[in-house]
Amino acid sequence: MRRFLFVVLLGLAGCRPETPETPASATPSPPTALEAPASVGSRAPRLASGEGRLLLSWLEPVGEDSTALRFSVLEDSAWTPPRTVTVGADLLVNGADTPSVVPLPGGDIAAHWLVRGPGVGYSIRTARSSDGGRTWTAPTAPHRDETATEHGFARLLPWAGSAAGVVWLDGRAYAGGGDAANQTAVRFTTLASDGTPAEERVLDARACDCCPTAAALTAEGPIVAYRDRTADETRDIAVVRYLNGTWTAPQIVHADGWKIDGCPVNGPAIAADGRTVVIAWFTGIGDRPHVRLAVSSDAGATFGEAIEVSDAEPLGRVAVALDGSSAAVLYLDGPADAATLRLRRVRPDGTKEAAVTLAEGLNARITGFPVLARHGDALVAAWTAASSTDGSTGLHTVRWTLAPGP
Repeated sequence: MRRFLFVVLLGLAGCRPETPETPASATPSPPTALEAPASVGSRAPRLASGEGRLLLSWLEPVGEDSTALRFSVLEDSAWTPPRTVTVGADLLVNGADTPSVVPLPGGDIAAHWLVRGPGVGYSIRTARSSDGGRTWTAPTAPHRDETATEHGFARLLPWAGSAAGVVWLDGRAYAGGGDAANQTAVRFTTLASDGTPAEERVLDARACDCCPTAAALTAEGPIVAYRDRTADETRDIAVVRYLNGTWTAPQIVHADGWKIDGCPVNGPAIAADGRTVVIAWFTGIGDRPHVRLAVSSDAGATFGEAIEVSDAEPLGRVAVALDGSSAAVLYLDGPADAATLRLRRVRPDGTKEAAVTLAEGLNARITGFPVLARHGDALVAAWTAASSTDGSTGLHTVRWTLAPGP
């Protein structure tokens, strides 16, 4: 898997048609700040909700040359004292490719992180805990190859029985030759309760090299979203679903037709509730940036027309959650050196509420990918920001309850 520089879209201009907005009175009340449990220097937050729990994970420096993966649980509107999954000098810190800690049925927790390998290669490690994160199984790799290539952008999700599923981008083809070379695949496997991986499955043999993946559970089973990559470098968002014991063929969510010769490092976000699925994504079609949203009412089998979410010049880095029948979309607006973090609620009929500004003056390179999750009747967001005094990084988390739509 090759590394690509983030593509800066130049010469963006023109007016964008506006979709109707609801009155200002429908705007959610200001969010309540939660004291983050992470120390100075922390970054790369992820949120995972399930089984009545919301987990926040992040990377935190330890000593001069090591990094720890830690997590906390939201209880009574406050984060619990952090627990450590792993510590090492080989942990990879990457603003786009971040580790996670997720809840599983029965009380177990699964975690994944990245470790540096030889050359440009890096690998995924996973572990499980059955005692709330006090102890963990020995780390295992979900991928069986030993190539010095990139394996990352993983998503963990509950699976049948006590297993956990893991989907990731796999660059092992870059180590070979022939027609399959220079292609990144979307792969999947399951992990037993002791962390042992099952047989790998290729879900798509050619995907965008370094755009984060996304996954959710619908009433009909798991759905995975990612940025596809065709032979002519069209890189639109695709999904695959697990139905009746097998994975479906890739399906494009909306045919933007965005052709770009390089990875934009801007993957999709997905959320599901029963048969309702929402996907948010960034695209640069038409020589200008967009953040878009599509809704499915049949568990991801089909999606409606794309809804324009952003009004300004978005950088993307989207996250999405379902708040009842509405979708809440979190994204960054430009410029990259002074970005604004916004949240906008989109109602089922496509109307948009006024965007809520969560933070301003963010350095997009440092902030990376903000995250958003539903927890009970509330939404929680987290992001990385640099201190205005000494430039050190730190986590910010907020919580708020959105008023129900009409």
